[in-house]
Amino acid sequence: MAMAMKQHCQLPYELFGMILQFCDTPNLKIASLVNRVFFELSLPHLFRCVLLRSSDFVPDADDTSEYLTAQTLHSIIESRPIITEYVRSLTIDISKDWLQFHVNSWVMEDTILQGLLPRLQQLKEILIYGQPTINWGDLPQQLRNSLQTAVQSPLLHTFGIGGIFGFPLRSILCSPSIKHFSHSSSMLMLDAREGGTHTPSTSRSRRPLDLQSLSLLETLTIDCHVLRAAFVLNHLVEFNFSLKKFEGMSQYALIINACAQSLEILGIQVDRLAVTPITTPLFGPDLTFEFSYDQDFPVMDLSHLPKLRKLTFSTYIEGDFHQSPAISIDATPILLSDISLPANFCFAYPWKDLVNAFFAPNLAEIKSFNLNFNTVTTRPYRENFMTALQNDALLRYTEVAP
Repeated sequence: MAMAMKQHCQLPYELFGMILQFCDTPNLKIASLVNRVFFELSLPHLFRCVLLRSSDFVPDADDTSEYLTAQTLHSIIESRPIITEYVRSLTIDISKDWLQFHVNSWVMEDTILQGLLPRLQQLKEILIYGQPTINWGDLPQQLRNSLQTAVQSPLLHTFGIGGIFGFPLRSILCSPSIKHFSHSSSMLMLDAREGGTHTPSTSRSRRPLDLQSLSLLETLTIDCHVLRAAFVLNHLVEFNFSLKKFEGMSQYALIINACAQSLEILGIQVDRLAVTPITTPLFGPDLTFEFSYDQDFPVMDLSHLPKLRKLTFSTYIEGDFHQSPAISIDATPILLSDISLPANFCFAYPWKDLVNAFFAPNLAEIKSFNLNFNTVTTRPYRENFMTALQNDALLRYTEVAP
């Protein structure tokens, strides 16, 4: 009876839609094995986004990402070639290979990935997370050629690469359709000359990419002339960048000026939030948090961005933490000029990271958070800041007057 129902019952499409809506991948996998209708309908969802890692990858405790090896993906495609039509996003993750004491990353010795890329004709997104020991010129020539062929697809609209030194921007300028580009943890260069290597020429003429979004995080060197040669910047809708003690701020200001009339979303990530332990004889140890910025850093003028609707500040935490009954926060967002804040403003101190990583064992002993707005720049926006902070359930604080 059960077997007959399995063969003849029609699965309600409402149930299938609910599972897809909530991205319930584990249950979708289970259901696809026991119901033929589910098996066929689940393939486009299960293989829409593919993450490739090494076979001996050890994920972090909070990393629940489902991933495949290149060999596994190749075997699946060989048994069911139609899956190549379902893959829309491909992520190649080699970021932790060096932490696991690999002599060479798996992409250095892998030949399967080189053959897989040309078969994924429906890709819309390619993301590559590298490691500090890898140079673009050291990657297998066939893999580099396959990537350059993939970026020429008219369907590809997103390309991101990080951690691979010497990636040449010129290698993606043959793309007819890339609108979103992200780069991190390396140096931006137009050509690949590291180690005497050069990017091979292509038949398609190279021209600057007309981007809608650009993300430059932990980029070692920024040359605005290189960016202008590679990208059309005056149509940018979203721009995200990171600062390390505000080095090269003038270059980022040039980019913002270039897209002033179109920019709607601006994200500024301060590289580190310094933590300074302070000991007082009466009250014991105390901690003061403050931005590690240069004293003479000029205020960024955002008054010429008429379409700006979302502004985000974020940062990381570094330093030694000790048990303390009181935490003092010195909030000084000096990047604001005398303008009205955009409708969607996010003042993203890492409250969650603080609580989870440092204060969870000692949370009961913390009596208060002291928040100090101590610059004239922040006073006109006091209500906006207080509203944003009050909406964060993880933050308990008492305000201290300037």
